[in-house]
Amino acid sequence: SKLHHPHKKHHHKNGHHHNKHPHVPERQNETDDIKYVVIRETIALIGLLLCFTGSRIIKVTFFIGGFAVLFVAAYVTLPNLIDYEQCCGASSPWYVRVGACVLLGLIGGALSLII
Repeated sequence: SKLHHPHKKHHHKNGHHHNKHPHVPERQNETDDIKYVVIRETIALIGLLLCFTGSRIIKVTFFIGGFAVLFVAAYVTLPNLIDYEQCCGASSPWYVRVGACVLLGLIGGALSLII
């Protein structure tokens, strides 16, 4: 019997590797890769902009920070809090969940300017 090595990928008979982490989805095509690169680079550019000009545009920095915190918090917690088919459930469209998170993010950004 072969010993199991935790860092090696498991291969099927057809030569494709098996996803050892079923909760992490594998990317299906190059379009997904491009989409993730665009998102990642956009966030990096915003971070770089805020790094060098954050003190000059402090209200914008606070708004973006408040937006990001509440957007991510809502994106992670909404499916556990609200499980309606129309909003944030497993069968609801992705754009409904993202739209609700954007709305909550805008509220978080506005609150960060007030506080």
